[in-house]
Amino acid sequence: MKPSEQDYSSALSTKHLALICVGTIIATHGVKGRVKIKTYTEEPANLTSYGDLLDSEGKIYKIKITGYQPENVLAEIEGVNSMEVAQGLMGKDLFVPRSNMPEPSDGSYYYSDLIGLKVFQLDKSEFGIVKAMDHFGAGEVIEITKKDGAEEMFSFDNKTFPEVNIKGGYLVINPPEIIIDSE
Repeated sequence: MKPSEQDYSSALSTKHLALICVGTIIATHGVKGRVKIKTYTEEPANLTSYGDLLDSEGKIYKIKITGYQPENVLAEIEGVNSMEVAQGLMGKDLFVPRSNMPEPSDGSYYYSDLIGLKVFQLDKSEFGIVKAMDHFGAGEVIEITKKDGAEEMFSFDNKTFPEVNIKGGYLVINPPEIIIDSE
């Protein structure tokens, strides 16, 4: 079986926990179907270093990097030859199987490692469960489903999350005080 014909259905069936998001198609670039991809790899050039890129449905994308910008690459996608087709791909996340990625060093982790972890407050009371991680351009955001079922987003930084214990299966949150203007 050729690498491009591998069956990734088992990785997809685990709701992306066996996949690592390495980029998102954020724009078209020119009229011939090139795209701009925001990369989440340490070095943008590494985007294609980990093997086939897949979308959330398991479709494989053959990508050729044609240029670089800070945190982005310009790329051609095999079979995408017009701006109209490229526009249909905007917002598409690109993944690689976790098994293709290097193991994180001590104290490091992939954002997908956080999904499903329990969240406790500083006083050890249960706060909720990590639902998602996002990056909207101004920093990382973590989405937590609280004990009461409400969902809340927080800036994912060391002040708000002073402890991340992947092996222990939990995070500790120090939620910011919310100031409500009574006017």
